[in-house]
Amino acid sequence: MTAEKYLEQIKSIDAIIVNKLKDHRRFVELATGIGGFSVGERVKASPNLQRGADAIGSYIDLEQDIAELTRKREAIIKDIEKLPPIEYRIIYLLYVDYTEDGDEYTFKELAYKFKKSYDFVKKHKRRGLAILQSILDEREKA
Repeated sequence: MTAEKYLEQIKSIDAIIVNKLKDHRRFVELATGIGGFSVGERVKASPNLQRGADAIGSYIDLEQDIAELTRKREAIIKDIEKLPPIEYRIIYLLYVDYTEDGDEYTFKELAYKFKKSYDFVKKHKRRGLAILQSILDEREKA
């Protein structure tokens, strides 16, 4: 796997975690009965205990999925932390961090942020990816 593909996993993981957290909240609400209570006309019905049990099972499964995705994300970040300081900052901002608007940083924004040239950012990104690729290659050999 290339270093760039490896790093791009973070954005996918982040998106999956966000969606799983939404599902998790929904199952917690189902399991605890939140949202199912109404005031007014009484309706004769027995509670669906199986639905609550299914919801509990689902949110426990989601918690495990979220924990596994979080561990994978943290492992990738630990690899980024092995880079030299400048490469670390550039790679981290490009692949892990987001702007205040929630967008990805561009080379132009990073150049402005570091008070360096566009080419400086590109060069250090390439260098960071090369170092990370060597880390990944070494891991594959072991």
